[in-house]
Amino acid sequence: MAQYNNSSRFPTPSSQRSATQTPSRDTSRISREAVAKRAYEKFLARGRKHGHDKQDWLEAEQELKNESRRN
Repeated sequence: MAQYNNSSRFPTPSSQRSATQTPSRDTSRISREAVAKRAYEKFLARGRKHGHDKQDWLEAEQELKNESRRN
């Protein structure tokens, strides 16, 4: 998806984007498997109630990101 800057109608190439224009969700250091495991643990802790998969995933991702920052 193209990123637009305020001074132009044309997309800004990703190589020219500033740090403030990059996505804030950096999950490159967190493996998909680790997030899936944490999200599944949340599902089990809730008593296997369905319908919260997206919430579980996002919370698991955030928790793991916070833990990696502390280390």
